[in-house]
Parts: sequence; structure tokens; C-alpha cells
Amino acid sequence: MIRKAGLPLVIIVVIIVAGLLVWQLAGKGSAPVEAPVVEAPVEEEPIEIAEAPALEPEILEEETPEEDD
Repeated sequence: MIRKAGLPLVIIVVIIVAGLLVWQLAGKGSAPVEAPVVEAPVEEEPIEIAEAPALEPEILEEETPEEDD
């Protein structure tokens, strides 16, 4: 009976051993080590907003098409 179940048993054992090896290499078998979070000081500088030149009303009137009623 062992000879009949030999190959499937070997395959199952190899899969289990490979899974445990991957588990250990991935660090799942030990406590995870987390790096400390260090925040750098941020210097805030005022942001200058450039203003667009104001459009003259004359230009707006010329570009606006007039509708006939």
C-alpha cells in the first residue's frame, strides 16, 4: 500500500516543505520588524499667486456676437 501511495505522498510532502520555506523567507514565521517613521521638518513658504491682467470691457464687447431678435 505504501508503494501505491508513494508518489502522491512525496508530492504532498514536497509542497508542504516548500510552503514552509517560503513562509519563513517571507518573514511570516517571526515577528515583523517595522522601521521607525521619522518626519522631516517642513518649512512653509508663502506662495505667490500671479494675477492675470484684467480684460477690458471693450474687448469683451467686440468678441461677443450679437443676437438679433
